[in-house]
Amino acid sequence: MALDIFGCKRIKLIMRQEHDKYVIARNHADGRLVGKLGVKAEASGATSWIKGVLKMELLVNIDVADLDAAIRFYERAVGLRLGRRLFEDTAAEMLGASSPIYLMMKQPGSSPSALTSQIRDYQRHWTPVHLDFVVPDLDAAVARALNAGAKIEGQMQTFNWGRQACMSDPFGNGLCLVQWLGRGYNEVA
Repeated sequence: MALDIFGCKRIKLIMRQEHDKYVIARNHADGRLVGKLGVKAEASGATSWIKGVLKMELLVNIDVADLDAAIRFYERAVGLRLGRRLFEDTAAEMLGASSPIYLMMKQPGSSPSALTSQIRDYQRHWTPVHLDFVVPDLDAAVARALNAGAKIEGQMQTFNWGRQACMSDPFGNGLCLVQWLGRGYNEVA
């Protein structure tokens, strides 16, 4: 979708976050990410996060044992789309989130680092980092994810900021589906 915003003629809209009133887009001419704040975001101090041009682009990498199965899962479960295949077809760029997600095919039993004796295991595992996918309808999103092969881990929970379902993908990686209520995390700020 080409827009005339931020003083650029050809911009692709990447994300619109209604709770904090910001927009993120990619400039077709040079690929830069650009952002614009609304009045509410500026009043809340969010200008340190977006100042015309974003200061850092975040890339998310997820190790998987089967690249084609992972592509199908993330397309069906959370609505991402395949951007391109990379590194001699051992990685896939998935688009449709605020940051690109790279599915990286890594063999089970391989070492993730020369500095650890751990090996890759695609059974359910705990990690201090996981992804939250913000969805407009949690019940529908959970049904879609389960149908795609996700596993739900406990009951859906409701908080004053939103509803949440903790899940895992078919490769043992944890993820949450979140539906904002009210002003989202601003309810607890």
